Amino acid sequence: MNTQTFYRHLTFLDPVRHAALRLAPVNDFSFAAQSQTLPLLAVEMNEAQREFPLVFARDQEGQITPLALLGLRQNENLFIAADGRWQAEHLPAFIRRYPFATVQVNGEDLAVCVDEAAGCLSSAVGEPLFPADGSRELLTRIQQVLQEYQHEIARTRAFCTRLQELDLLREASAQIELPDGEAFSLTGMLIVEEELLRALSPEQVHALVQTGELALIQAHMLSLGNFPRLLRRRNQHPGA
Repeated sequence: MNTQTFYRHLTFLDPVRHAALRLAPVNDFSFAAQSQTLPLLAVEMNEAQREFPLVFARDQEGQITPLALLGLRQNENLFIAADGRWQAEHLPAFIRRYPFATVQVNGEDLAVCVDEAAGCLSSAVGEPLFPADGSRELLTRIQQVLQEYQHEIARTRAFCTRLQELDLLREASAQIELPDGEAFSLTGMLIVEEELLRALSPEQVHALVQTGELALIQAHMLSLGNFPRLLRRRNQHPGA
């Protein structure tokens, strides 16, 4: 299962280097056309479960994170049309913050970065990142979005830590068979095992209810019913 991201040329946002840059609305999501999965925040799992299978996997740092599964094969995103339109009601926060991101510097501080290769950036179209009058309205909005995202990452990691502490996650795989007879396996996933959830003590269940984490677990488990829908989408997708 491919968990690569779509940032191609991420660099620190700099008022001198990027003085002429303008930001246009992101309407073409072709940059994510090879994203088989996208990381999810815990806060968006209840909405995302209506459309995508939600699974867990270890990221490049070895931390467990929730993922929206968008394709059945490597480098396949079935929710992007040929013209780049996003074909789902829910747009994950990971992609909503594009082309910006944050990186940690000096151990604690967060710095704003930008993907210089983003198609929504140019010197001709959109709202200037660094207006001549010194206004920081756009930058303030960007920073607020990134700060909120970072805050929700912390909550999401706490949720995943709780799943590990309760030993609820197990490795899973899916065997996919296409109408033409081609078959392949989808591996690298972690899911909550229902029997392990049922085996929790009343006190443990109560704690999950109090924190809202039981609802997140239920959203994950319900979302697994989207696998057949994802297969149907692949069979209907141009070029599938």
